[in-house]
Amino acid sequence: MISFREHQWNQILTHLDRCLPEEACGLVGGMHGDVHTLYPITNIHHSSSRFKMDPQEQVNALLSIEDEGETLLAIYHSHPTGPRGMSSTDMKEHAYVEAAQLIFTPSSGTWECNAFRIISEMWEEIDVQILKR
Repeated sequence: MISFREHQWNQILTHLDRCLPEEACGLVGGMHGDVHTLYPITNIHHSSSRFKMDPQEQVNALLSIEDEGETLLAIYHSHPTGPRGMSSTDMKEHAYVEAAQLIFTPSSGTWECNAFRIISEMWEEIDVQILKR
């Protein structure tokens, strides 16, 4: 399970909205499933169906996560035009097996999140919790 504070969750949703119609992407740092820091990253593909994180921003975020004594909890990105979950490209290109994948898709004027862990070329859904504190 990954636990976000409500304000952190809202920061991600704002980032997703700001990037439309392109896919948004970013990193989530924390400890033991508890989110501490968010790192929105520029999608250098500027595409509605693909993302690639800006390499320098990604390295800076990973170094910051390490400097804070955190771990990379998750990688998030949006699918503005679908699919609802992991795409074949997502499966093929995941590089950080320890990190969950958070996939956001539009749903009734807001965003729906599906979270996954990838284990041995298979994925399993995991829970995301939003704390009201």
